[in-house]
Amino acid sequence: MENIRIPVWLLSICIFVFIGVILERLYVSRVDVDIWGLKLNQKQTNQENSDSPISFMIKGGNNGTVSCDEFCSNKKWHGKSGTCVSAKYVSGPSTNDYTSCGNTPGLNNHLVCSCSTIK
Repeated sequence: MENIRIPVWLLSICIFVFIGVILERLYVSRVDVDIWGLKLNQKQTNQENSDSPISFMIKGGNNGTVSCDEFCSNKKWHGKSGTCVSAKYVSGPSTNDYTSCGNTPGLNNHLVCSCSTIK
């Protein structure tokens, strides 16, 4: 049996196409992706364990005009209230940086707030 040789350029193209498809599914079409048991882009906004008195939720949609402390505690945003655990910038000059829960960065500095609640 002869060794099968695959040209490097062909292998490179296949890898780039594979990575491109995964990135497109994650960031463009927002499709849940499961690669070899690794679940990517799962939209788990509320993780609750029926045995635990504490639940955890991630609340997006804070445009920066209120702090995550206020955003988590107010039911008018996403229907649940809780206590801020962490705050992360998702737009503006500090994108992907964490900040304090009490920080109000101002309009167009969007935050994702991690909140905990007691059942």
